[in-house]
Amino acid sequence: MNPINVKNEVEVYEIDGEETKALKSQREPLIVENHWNRRAFVVIKYKGTTITVVADDLKRAIMNAQNAHKY
Repeated sequence: MNPINVKNEVEVYEIDGEETKALKSQREPLIVENHWNRRAFVVIKYKGTTITVVADDLKRAIMNAQNAHKY
């Protein structure tokens, strides 16, 4: 068992390309948590779906996506 559980909530701005119109308090957040057993993994939850990914892969994917718009 992990001595510390970490839960991060990320605000969702668009779903399927459509801007979310609800108040922030009514928007369901994207949850990013630590994996219960493996440090290399993170658990992502959204609207009842839970997926587990390699944390470094997710970090690299985010960095690559941000590089698409160099201004």
